[in-house]
Amino acid sequence: MAIEVSEHGAISISGPRDMHLFRLHTLLSGLRFEVDCPGMKISRVSAYSVAKKEFGLKGNKANVLAQLEKIVEEAAKMRNLSAQEEQNQATAAVQAAVRPNNN
Repeated sequence: MAIEVSEHGAISISGPRDMHLFRLHTLLSGLRFEVDCPGMKISRVSAYSVAKKEFGLKGNKANVLAQLEKIVEEAAKMRNLSAQEEQNQATAAVQAAVRPNNN
């Protein structure tokens, strides 16, 4: 797994899929903050404007939040599927390597 938490609470993220997913979760968290605390934003640029620009989302903050939640959910599913496929391929390769040669 490419997302690890050390015993001291430090987070280590490696691999492009996991970095992308972490960024999506961070953007989602920022947008939730902006929805829950009107008038507040994380930095100079709001998470709302970033989400709309990057994903072409339309609507008010609540609608964009709902759309972004679906995007993050799908990205997490795809990451899990890809990880499972990689594991299946590795298992098949190991099994092929240890099978007795039938020649």
